[in-house]
Amino acid sequence: MIVRKYIRHDYLLLIYILLFASCMVSYLTHTLILNTTICLFSTITSLCAFFAYYRRKVGLCYFFLWMEVSYLLGYLRLIKLNIFCHSVISSTYLQLALFSVLFILFYSIIPVNAVLKRCKRTLVLLDDVYCNDSFLLISFIIYILFYIYKIYVSGGFYSFIFMVYAERHDPTLSYLTFLQNIVKGSFIIAVYTSVIMKKSLKAFFLLFLLFIIGSIEGSSGFLLNFILPLIIYYLYDSIRKRKYSMINKWTITAVILLSIFLVYSSGVRVNRGTTGDTKTGFLDSISEIIYGRTFDAVENSIRIREYYKPGEHLGTHLFIYPFLNFIPRAFWHTKPIGLGKQIMYDLYDAPENTPVSFSSGVLGESYIDFGYIGIIVYAAFLSIFVKISDEILKYSGNRNLVGASLFSIQLCLIASNIPGSPEGYLLRFVIIGIFQVVYVRVIGYFINKTGAICKSL
Repeated sequence: MIVRKYIRHDYLLLIYILLFASCMVSYLTHTLILNTTICLFSTITSLCAFFAYYRRKVGLCYFFLWMEVSYLLGYLRLIKLNIFCHSVISSTYLQLALFSVLFILFYSIIPVNAVLKRCKRTLVLLDDVYCNDSFLLISFIIYILFYIYKIYVSGGFYSFIFMVYAERHDPTLSYLTFLQNIVKGSFIIAVYTSVIMKKSLKAFFLLFLLFIIGSIEGSSGFLLNFILPLIIYYLYDSIRKRKYSMINKWTITAVILLSIFLVYSSGVRVNRGTTGDTKTGFLDSISEIIYGRTFDAVENSIRIREYYKPGEHLGTHLFIYPFLNFIPRAFWHTKPIGLGKQIMYDLYDAPENTPVSFSSGVLGESYIDFGYIGIIVYAAFLSIFVKISDEILKYSGNRNLVGASLFSIQLCLIASNIPGSPEGYLLRFVIIGIFQVVYVRVIGYFINKTGAICKSL
């Protein structure tokens, strides 16, 4: 009875995932040098992930989990392609191991108390607005209006549904997508807050509607992360309250649901751009996910280091692109494009109208920004954002601020994807951390003023 009460299935599951990933890759490695290098990288990232999970550092935990899984799959991809010599691959993973050590070191020693102090009042205000039914209704109306406009532009509902992913995400509508993502993030948090606190049928209906819209849109990332924040919230809350039996139930639920969502979203990712009679079997789909251009950050990092000079872009992708990208090009004609787009043109000769970009990888991006000391600069700077997201989640969770906790989890999940494309996910972090806060506070101010006027009448 005591064992059943205090055993932690989540610990066992995490250890199993990390060991399985490491052993699988080691088994497929046939040289001693590569095997040693991969085992070193995998051991360091596994220890960092488990340490973060044990300390309830959500952003840090998912940062190293995503880094290990994505870069190990990227390694399998390199082995299959067989386009780089073993010494180059080994050197790359030694640098990734060094980056991991530096990251956890800077995360531990850099203080963010001043930032947290400024965020406390904002988190309380955010939580009040997210709990408001009027905010939920207004965000839903605005969110639907974006889709009505997109349906109108595409030529009708039928045309919009059967558009391929690239057409639906037309770069000429990038600012419309930018605004829509701000509203979407706030709307999802408001729905989850209503589900957790009020358990209303209206909230569950909106949750189902969001899933349908995400399926039509064909965004596998959105579908995968659709249920993840809710699972993380309950798991985090159960760990904080030491509800071990509840933790075990949520762990089993998470395994089942995430397995379903992974298969479903992977199918969407593989088939969303196919036309005609093209068919993809289950095994072919899995193979394409692993070896397609989904986990190409390692390959792109190596190619970037071979093509560009060290420090050639002088911090453009770390300091300029993520924080100034929202400025319209009409006002800034020389605004730099993202590295993910640039390498498409320079390395892969992609056409100019290509609507997607590639993952630059933390090593490639740090190299092109600051040369050989880039991993030190990137580890120090990026660790700040991950630590901020963890600290505001800790503050929100300890004070039972449901809406603010979900907002913080959203930041943690975005921060966890930084190793694949630092500039891209740092940009999303800024959008969520600044523009979504502005949106919520503006709508909250409007609701308060409207309520005050109604009371005076």
